[in-house]
Amino acid sequence: MLCGVLLIGACSEGDDDTKPTDTTPAAVTTEPSTSDTDATDTTLGVPECSTEGISDTEINIAYVFSDTKVLQEAGLVPNTGDPYLQFSTFADKVNSAGGASGLQLNVTSHSFGAGAPATDQMPACISATEDENAAILVYLGGYSPELVLCGADDHERIILAISGLASRDVYDAVAGRYFNKAMSSERLAAGWVKLADQQGLLEGHTLGIIRGDFADHEVYANAIKAELEAAGYEVAEDVALPCEGRNCEQNDVGAQRLQASGVDTVFSLLSALAYPTFVGAAEVVGFDPQWLSSDFENQVFNSSAKFMESVGGSYDGAIGVSYQIDDTSPDDYGQACNDTFSEITGITYTFGTDSDAWLNTRSQCQAVDLI
Repeated sequence: MLCGVLLIGACSEGDDDTKPTDTTPAAVTTEPSTSDTDATDTTLGVPECSTEGISDTEINIAYVFSDTKVLQEAGLVPNTGDPYLQFSTFADKVNSAGGASGLQLNVTSHSFGAGAPATDQMPACISATEDENAAILVYLGGYSPELVLCGADDHERIILAISGLASRDVYDAVAGRYFNKAMSSERLAAGWVKLADQQGLLEGHTLGIIRGDFADHEVYANAIKAELEAAGYEVAEDVALPCEGRNCEQNDVGAQRLQASGVDTVFSLLSALAYPTFVGAAEVVGFDPQWLSSDFENQVFNSSAKFMESVGGSYDGAIGVSYQIDDTSPDDYGQACNDTFSEITGITYTFGTDSDAWLNTRSQCQAVDLI
């Protein structure tokens, strides 16, 4: 097992907006064994762990991400900037100041296409672990559960996820090697149902679910159905669209199934790329329900909301639930990160004008600080 001390120590000290000042890793100790050790022996054992990707002078970091550059340039997705440039800029700054606990961060880039299915994401994991021998893999978002299992279970490396939800069974499978700022998908489902019920969105309504035919979507849908059942509700129709990557088919058929079942309130689990297509298909067949969205598949971010502009008339009035704090003004930490990035690269993002890129830069800055 790879030691988790670097991230564990960083995550347990300070808050979100405070840069770590002590870069010395905390000691890892265990209770002494009473079976093989003399009772008077007070020496604490240190568990064996992998030093793969760690030398006396450096630690290998792999940055693994969904590359949306072409889509950004085409105006099909919001401009979040170049995430690898952002991350590597802050890593280089750390290196110039002596590194992390004296270790230089040796960062490599590994990407896969936006909306790529799990099988097409695997080469990035293999390259990061087997070719570059990374000790820590940083995942930006848009990744599948299989990519988490590849890095943290198959190869026993630490993963630091900047965004993206995972189910409880993924956390359980990787023995504490997956660090994520987000909550589990089951916890989000519980909060979503509870809040929707409190807001009077469920009682007296016919409920449906629309999702992709993916394993993680099925887990999340089952969690929602379990929470609804516990609250005294049931799902009239659970539609799983056949999908390739994040593009789904038979949208009109799915909309008609929900419509035929009398559904008037829909829990959507679709990705930001597939969601507007389905809303458009629903509009064509005259299906106009109350749309419910959540942080699953990042539906309620300001950036992903822009995907819905083409179907804004039908999507107007949608209600979303998020565990995120709405950033209405720049915070000091984020501004300091962006000022540093601008000073080094000459690229300047302004909060309010380039908020998506500004916030993404802040996220990369914080990820390096955590490491």
